[in-house]
Amino acid sequence: SQSNNIDAFTGKFLDYNGQEIDNNLADFKAKIKGNVLEKELSILASQGIIDTKSFDLNKQITRLDLIKMLVNLKGYRPYMSSAASELKINYSGTKGDETYKYLQTAVNYGILDNSGSFNGAEKITREEMIKDIIKLAGFGKLAEAKDIFTLKYSDVSDITPENVGCVAIS
Repeated sequence: SQSNNIDAFTGKFLDYNGQEIDNNLADFKAKIKGNVLEKELSILASQGIIDTKSFDLNKQITRLDLIKMLVNLKGYRPYMSSAASELKINYSGTKGDETYKYLQTAVNYGILDNSGSFNGAEKITREEMIKDIIKLAGFGKLAEAKDIFTLKYSDVSDITPENVGCVAIS
């Protein structure tokens, strides 16, 4: 939570390096005003889960956006990454950059496997988002038992068979 670091003289939020955080909260609130999800988005923003600076109601979420939100939800502490294992994931960034630290934390939280490649710009589907949320919640193994779930959605045939358990749990 951002509220852990507040400048005693100005009352402004500070990041882990003591630099002032500008979250463009006025712009963010103007963007969401009147939206049916205004209350929920305000809560997510106040907890530091969504990035208010680059927020856009019409933007499709990328894989990196989702990883950042899930890590922020669980608790992102950049200084913890120094004790984390090195990444074996291939991605377009460099070791030690912000993305690297988020990926390390995601691996530590069990959201990502520490192998393969990671394309942060890839657009993510609702089904993939549900799958990652279920893994974060600790129900990944249960979701693998897909044959025990029954779904009564009209579009059940559109769900990827290996994700039926995740969708059912969600």
